[in-house]
Amino acid sequence: MALALFAYMPYIAAQFYPRFETLIPAALMVGFGGRPLWCSKCTYLSTVSEALTQVRGNKSRKDVNTVKFFGLFFIFYQMAQVWGNLISSSVLTLSGPAKTASNGSLEMEEDSSPSLSKVGELCGARFCPGVGAEANPNLVPPAPEQIQLLNSIFLACMAAAVVMVIFGVSSLKRLVEGSHHTVDYIRYCALAAVWGICDGVWLVVVNAFYGILFPNHLIAAYSNFRLWESTGSVIGYVISSQLCTSTNLVILMCVMLVGCVGYGLIEVWQKQKNLEIKLSD
Repeated sequence: MALALFAYMPYIAAQFYPRFETLIPAALMVGFGGRPLWCSKCTYLSTVSEALTQVRGNKSRKDVNTVKFFGLFFIFYQMAQVWGNLISSSVLTLSGPAKTASNGSLEMEEDSSPSLSKVGELCGARFCPGVGAEANPNLVPPAPEQIQLLNSIFLACMAAAVVMVIFGVSSLKRLVEGSHHTVDYIRYCALAAVWGICDGVWLVVVNAFYGILFPNHLIAAYSNFRLWESTGSVIGYVISSQLCTSTNLVILMCVMLVGCVGYGLIEVWQKQKNLEIKLSD
């Protein structure tokens, strides 16, 4: 896991000198390191839950322990995304160049009001590819100094993560052995919080579900899961640059509907299978 985490660091370091010859090899390293990282993480948590069940005996169940471990992991996983966004927002906001106005604060408010009105017209579901920074001020790239500061912070975080995994995570062998704008902002934050809660619950459920469905084939199961997850991310990335956001949302909702139906069918099938096992016993 430490080696897989280390594979992420060249991509972050490549942002200091973003060129084709630096970004493409670094991105390949992320791909080669990301899949083993997630697979090993899922296998590790499932093995830990099994070891805890053996230690506690009849006082605990493996499926319950699996859900608990995955839940604890994704608490920190989602929290890392929150802190990452807070760091990015702080660096891009606090370290940005100060805006001056020749005629006082009134002119500043007049200059900022058009950009605020364009947010609802050009962002969100109404965003379409091909819109330049002239029409949408939000597309203006940050200053190079801000990007370098962000890269330095995230690179330091990755280095700290590698060190913590090396010295803080036990091996599996050892474990086995032992205003309007304010209202919109509040609504946006509330929806983001709801999404985070639902996403966290779903990540716990689907990862634990794989461990319960395939207890004897954990590596193959989680590898297959991450393969299709990566395939979906690639497809979404490709179509996002070709279609408007509203069209992407419709496609996403249709895919989610199919996924919910499929998940429900698997739940029914697993319940019937468990019932047959109980009757046979």
